[in-house]
Amino acid sequence: MIGGRLTSDPNRSSLGLLPSGPDPVGEWLVHRQPPGPYIGRTQLESKRAGRRYASFPRGLVPFSSRMADSTWSLHPQLERDSVAVGELSLSHVRAMNDASYPWLILVPRHAGAVEIIDLDGEQQADLMDEIALLSRVLKDVTACDKLNVAAIGNVVPQLHVHIVARRRSDAAWPRPVWGAAPAQAYEPAALDQFIARIRGEVAFG
Repeated sequence: MIGGRLTSDPNRSSLGLLPSGPDPVGEWLVHRQPPGPYIGRTQLESKRAGRRYASFPRGLVPFSSRMADSTWSLHPQLERDSVAVGELSLSHVRAMNDASYPWLILVPRHAGAVEIIDLDGEQQADLMDEIALLSRVLKDVTACDKLNVAAIGNVVPQLHVHIVARRRSDAAWPRPVWGAAPAQAYEPAALDQFIARIRGEVAFG
């Protein structure tokens, strides 16, 4: 516990990645579904008392005090297709602007990284922790049936990891969401609500 908030203790062996396929960014998805049912429990139903998840589960230092890679920059397509959520110890976190699914993207701030193996051992461990942390948050916020976690990068080569909340009732189930239909942008208020729910759970740096 950190200040009454839960920290993650990930079982990394459970973090499977989907098989390679067309990169979803900019190509998506499935027919629009109202975002409301995906947002999860109402405030009255929630058992939360403040943020439940610390952003640095392994004692990692905050982004503000960590040496940043000054040569790193976000790929333009990721910037176009998603909205900033916050900074973790290693990764820049974004929300995909597609109302069909609640969708987070982690982009390690490491210039030139294309594969997870392009990160050093400590960075790989940090990334697994951050994937586990945001997976737990997304599942808690959305009450989804399944999480899809994928690092693909066939179209956008910059290393990035997708965490997608799925329901058995969604239009693509049980298939992967990639390439099924064009993205359907959130209404601004719904996107703000989703991001606020994530920020309410995680103490971003």
